[in-house]
Amino acid sequence: MLATGLFLNNLNNFVGKMKRNGFQNMSNKNPGQQITGAMASVGVAAILYFLIMLAILVTITVLPAIVVARQCNPEYKGLYGFVAFLFPDIYLLQWSIRKFLLNEPNYCKML
Repeated sequence: MLATGLFLNNLNNFVGKMKRNGFQNMSNKNPGQQITGAMASVGVAAILYFLIMLAILVTITVLPAIVVARQCNPEYKGLYGFVAFLFPDIYLLQWSIRKFLLNEPNYCKML
């Protein structure tokens, strides 16, 4: 959840910087056309930034949760993998509690 909050905060800062820089570099000819062009370039840059950061976020947070879910639940790999995809932080929290605090016997022999 912390990673998601940091990602959204960085996206907001990035778009703000792009808007400021894009609008400062315009001359006075056809101001309406230039503002539209600057906003279009900000939109494309923001979308690319969003997609790159989303890929990094998925790799860092979601992928380990899916691997743990599939490894620890061999009879229902698909179901638990899907749950881990939707709620990676919650799934890893319950896994760590069951594995290390409760010390359930025969739960997740991978460690």
